[in-house]
Amino acid sequence: MTIFGNPPIIRHIVLEKYVGGNFKEFKIIESELAKLIAIIKKNLKPLAKRDKLETGFDSSKLNNSDHTKMIEAMFKKFFGLKDFILTWEVQSVPNAYTFCKAFTFLDRNFEKDKTTGRQYNKNLTIGVVVNTGLITYCNLNEKELLAIILHEIGHNFYRSVFYLLSVLSFPLKDILNWQLTQFDIIPKILERLAGLSIRDIFDIPAGTVYSKKLFSEVTDKYFPRIMTAVTTIRDIVYNISSLIIGKNDLDKLIETIKTGGFFTPRYLFKYNVEKYADSFAVDHGYGPELASALIKMEKQENSLHGKVTNIPILNLFYDVFNVQKEMILRPIFGYPSNQNRIRTGLDRLKRNLNDPSLDPRIRKELEKEIAQYEDFYYNVYLELEKNDNKKRIFSWAYANMVEKVFGGKMDLRELVYALDPEKYN
Repeated sequence: MTIFGNPPIIRHIVLEKYVGGNFKEFKIIESELAKLIAIIKKNLKPLAKRDKLETGFDSSKLNNSDHTKMIEAMFKKFFGLKDFILTWEVQSVPNAYTFCKAFTFLDRNFEKDKTTGRQYNKNLTIGVVVNTGLITYCNLNEKELLAIILHEIGHNFYRSVFYLLSVLSFPLKDILNWQLTQFDIIPKILERLAGLSIRDIFDIPAGTVYSKKLFSEVTDKYFPRIMTAVTTIRDIVYNISSLIIGKNDLDKLIETIKTGGFFTPRYLFKYNVEKYADSFAVDHGYGPELASALIKMEKQENSLHGKVTNIPILNLFYDVFNVQKEMILRPIFGYPSNQNRIRTGLDRLKRNLNDPSLDPRIRKELEKEIAQYEDFYYNVYLELEKNDNKKRIFSWAYANMVEKVFGGKMDLRELVYALDPEKYN
């Protein structure tokens, strides 16, 4: 990274056109992912108690396999990276994640191929962690899994200050857990900043090294006197404030701050971060597969959620609850709704089609991609007879209302998203 020395050039590198997905590297990755999926399905079965590991299967058999090594080599080659590390975790939770540098927007080492729009950074190491629950509980196929991994890779290419803002801010649940009444948020801020420093100075891709445990160990080891001083000042400020305005009024003020926690920048700007990562996968030719993966992850066919959906009458009450939860709690979640994410990807592809400089081969591929995407969105996702919609009739009605009235994107954060100079709306 270039933080010191010559003043950094703050410029925005974006995918200006549809990149496509018919690359030999991606075809090899799909083939290797299919082999890994077969191994996972053979050795792992979904369990009712999901807080336990699915079996005693050793994840090193996946991580050290030739299939994983080949995938790593292909991603490293395609994106011109310093290194790419794919880590499999035997976990029932259907999730994938990455840890990227917070100050990417200051990095001058990004390059872009003017012809294809593909991005490169030879000094960048990307690590992606994939939980086996995506296969055992969501039944993702190799194309859908590749779409999810591309989404995670996309986070590492997001070069807007909005990513930094989303990392620096604090979610509601963390604020509540930090006992704000005792000003514990101050040492936590130092802890978060220390973590950011580690993440940007050292290039360590393994997900575990970024855990809160490491942040705590670092701050305790290197900043003990600072932490002690901050804690002392915190207590003094709280006691003085209690004498001035009264302890009860102070606690009420702090409680008000707590309840308004979801208005913190994290919930505003993480929205932008996720939308960018989605569009990264879409531009690389895996939009329909990403849309399908999101729906499978939402339904989790082998989970209790999926089983309840198949029980008549009970599924109606459960569906009403889900719609209410979506309407009330969506602004609190950092992620856009799945419908929003799917429709955004479709709009993105249609806008790409208007580019007069598109290569005829790419244009033909893009038209096919749009047709496939539209078929999934209109004829599966919003269709009463498909996608188990008859079992989730209220969710189906709500989704169709959002499409007709709001164009599939009912979220006030779209206004904030429009401020992003790298917007992918």
